[in-house]
Amino acid sequence: MKTVFCNFGRKMLEAGLQGLILGLILSIPVSPIFFLLVSTSIEKGFHNALVFKAGIITSDVMCIVLIYFGLADYLSEPGFQIPVYMIGGIFLFFFGLITLFRKKKEVQIQSSFVPAEVTTNFFKGFFLNISNPAVPIFWLGAVSIALVQFKSVEYAVGLYFVILIATVLFFDIIKAWLSDYIRKWLTAEKISLISKFSAVAMSVFGICLTVKGVMLYKA
Repeated sequence: MKTVFCNFGRKMLEAGLQGLILGLILSIPVSPIFFLLVSTSIEKGFHNALVFKAGIITSDVMCIVLIYFGLADYLSEPGFQIPVYMIGGIFLFFFGLITLFRKKKEVQIQSSFVPAEVTTNFFKGFFLNISNPAVPIFWLGAVSIALVQFKSVEYAVGLYFVILIATVLFFDIIKAWLSDYIRKWLTAEKISLISKFSAVAMSVFGICLTVKGVMLYKA
């Protein structure tokens, strides 16, 4: 009994540490979604950025659940990956273009939460994240690793993902808060420039994903 308990504790600790490490790694890259999070925080305030992030986290959790319950078999097939990369890349490309060339009035920096924009910000974060083919592919690897290492121990897989998601969420909240804090020093022109940079980054990222889909098709 003592041996079983020690093994359980060791596996739970290992799962927690690996989830924390992977969460820290995921918090480092500066992706197009990161720039959109920062832009949302600067233009619309910290609370609206949290809603945007909630949409992103929800799509991540959905990916984890779907992969865990059988989507892994399809994601590993090149025939499934090709349309995912191409459709997702085209979507992100055009979203960036629309954001870049959309006519905007003078930027108004909001200092408070805007309830009317809750749904918009949430689904914006959700669909932009889920349309990135790298997201389900990444979670496929993360879920596979977790199942191989921890499925034999009850609750270890759950702990792994809870700590991973919590770590990413914590550092993204810090990023959004810092962006909200520095906006007092930003002019409308600088905020507009940040928004345009985010849009360009999103479009370039979409092109890269589409090209990858084409290369997979020709391979």
